[in-house]
Amino acid sequence: MEKKYLKDIAYEQLKEMILLGDINGPIITEQQLVDMLNISRTPIRDALQRLDNNDNLIEILPKRGILIKELSVKETIDLMDLRLAIELFSFSKIRYSLNEHHLEVLDKLVKEQQVFINKNEISNFIKSDIEYHKVFIGIYDNDHFLKVLDNITDRIFLHGIKIFTKNPERLEESYNDHILLNNYIRKKELDKAERMLETHIGKGKSLYLS
Repeated sequence: MEKKYLKDIAYEQLKEMILLGDINGPIITEQQLVDMLNISRTPIRDALQRLDNNDNLIEILPKRGILIKELSVKETIDLMDLRLAIELFSFSKIRYSLNEHHLEVLDKLVKEQQVFINKNEISNFIKSDIEYHKVFIGIYDNDHFLKVLDNITDRIFLHGIKIFTKNPERLEESYNDHILLNNYIRKKELDKAERMLETHIGKGKSLYLS
């Protein structure tokens, strides 16, 4: 079993708390984080550096504390446009390679999403939605694309929770889009599948900007 260091534990816990909106920002002090996690300052500082430099989720303000970043309208547009470009490019490259195994994975994720809708587990639905979209990039097997998508989804995760909490009916709409996309793939109607994916991500962009 791989050993986990305190700095990695601090990083994972802080990142999860930020994504779920469990930290009362927009500015929090290092000492507050030490008290919340019951972890010493050194691993906390290491975790904060990663969250700042690698994930762009925070900004360390000298002598003030840690700023939990919020998405601007421009950043939301930029991120969603980048996501659209990456996903459509990946899908166009692998569409003829999609097989029954891939469909089993996609169908399983869609069934999982229905369960999360019924339980009103919005954060788990969003996580499952992310995994659904990562399937196509995973098949294309571009590690850099996956890293970029991870960063995009991290940046918009909390915003997504807020949006879906206000508009829970949009969970069902996203779920239905996935069903339709799977069916197009199943029937080898790949042009329709690609257009459906583009429409689906476009809806997400509009929703995140609402």
